[in-house]
Amino acid sequence: AERNFCKTFGNLCGKLTLFACKNNTKAEKYGNKGISFSTLGTTAFSDYSDDKYISKAEIENDVKAILDNAKSKGYTTAVAGGNSYATCAADMVFDVSTTNGNYSVFDAEIPFYQLVFHSYKPMYSNPINLDENLEYATAKAVAYGMGIGYAIIGEYVAESDDLNEYKLYGALYEDNADRIYKTLVTDGYAKIYSAIANAQIKDYTMLENGVSATPYSNGVVVYVNHTKATAISPVGELAPYAFSMS
Repeated sequence: AERNFCKTFGNLCGKLTLFACKNNTKAEKYGNKGISFSTLGTTAFSDYSDDKYISKAEIENDVKAILDNAKSKGYTTAVAGGNSYATCAADMVFDVSTTNGNYSVFDAEIPFYQLVFHSYKPMYSNPINLDENLEYATAKAVAYGMGIGYAIIGEYVAESDDLNEYKLYGALYEDNADRIYKTLVTDGYAKIYSAIANAQIKDYTMLENGVSATPYSNGVVVYVNHTKATAISPVGELAPYAFSMS
């Protein structure tokens, strides 16, 4: 069945499907329970040697078929920052952006992606520990109702190129364990996330003092201070980049 599936597509998509099939094989070999298809979520291409694939046609169906094939074998599937068709087909989405495209200086930043998909699919932010301002990155992830994403490694491998990858400098588990605990337990985001996980975002408002209000369909409202100064919110005083709910 797997061999027949891998031969279903031709041309460029045939190569894409072949890699996906290899992922399935490796996942089975190593006993994995899930497969991250990562950039498949934002992949779209045209192949003008085949009329079916002109102007990025069929990519939605092909991505869905690849993800459905993995799920039919019992794997949980994930994509990174997925296009709508990939997000709908995957079980979860990570590396979801919390910034807009900066197309215009007059644009207001709203969590449109999260407004559409919250409660429909589990979503996780970009790794906040690799962000240049991780307090602000955490605040925005909370304001948009997402799981807090981290990129974590156990240790550097001296014989590899790890040390040349500057982004890994902030990824050691021992450097992040206390911060993860603080965000989820001490600051209380685990409790907030449990309260909003299965609810839809109804609205998003940024108050004049830099505090956002995100109301959910179950009546919970999350307030987040997006500034580096203490601010007053409807639930009281919020420290810089702090959050609370009512």
